[in-house]
Amino acid sequence: MTSLTVFLPVKGDAVALRCLFADDPGRWLPESRHLGDDRWLTVVRGAGMTRAVVARVSQTWYAGSTLWRTVSWEPLVDEREPERVARYLPTMDGELGLHAEVGGNASLVLDARYHPPGGPVGATLDTLALHRIARGTAERFLADVAAGVADVVVADPEHAGSHDALPPDHG
Repeated sequence: MTSLTVFLPVKGDAVALRCLFADDPGRWLPESRHLGDDRWLTVVRGAGMTRAVVARVSQTWYAGSTLWRTVSWEPLVDEREPERVARYLPTMDGELGLHAEVGGNASLVLDARYHPPGGPVGATLDTLALHRIARGTAERFLADVAAGVADVVVADPEHAGSHDALPPDHG
């Protein structure tokens, strides 16, 4: 299993950002469609490719001043692709957090783990080169989430999310 952690600053009012992040993930996941329960069809981009994934996103919880959600994804396997291609697509498990201080700066963080596909050969390739692609994909995912969050907050900060979604001591 390989770990990676990436951060990205986000612009916007801290309270509005928190409210939106605590709200429906379909409002800020890139190109998403709700599949039911805690699952969304969304996209991840990296190495010049766009890939549809089925993502699971949990309810929020606080750790310090960071609002967290567990997030995982599995690539959506296209039936037209050979089975050998599907074996080389990684899954990801991690936590997506929004650290936002009232009157201060905000940032997204993705603390994730993935199994390099392809067994021992894949693990070696991951060490040599593929980890950079995974990091780039995670960075692009955060950039897409940040853009989605910022677009909603800037367009309508009063209705970015329900302030009721936040615990009383964090609103």
